[in-house]
Amino acid sequence: MVRPDIVLYGEMLDEEAMERAAAAIGAADMLVVIGTSLAVYPAANFVHYFKGPYAVLLNRTPVPQSLNFQLTVQTDAGAFLADVWKEFFEK
Repeated sequence: MVRPDIVLYGEMLDEEAMERAAAAIGAADMLVVIGTSLAVYPAANFVHYFKGPYAVLLNRTPVPQSLNFQLTVQTDAGAFLADVWKEFFEK
């Protein structure tokens, strides 16, 4: 059986990978969260490691999170990102 090198729904993340992700998020100047309900753990906890000044949420529905997003765009993430791509890379 061929298995992709990804974590599937319901599987636990590798502890070392989680620590690296938390450290990278904690050191970032900006966090962009795209297309997630932030309801699936442990990945939903990653937003709490962010200490930078700018957090952006792009999602179809509001999320029940305590993180203070400086910008929230409530829209379809796929369509929005396709429009951004066209605006910046297809002109």
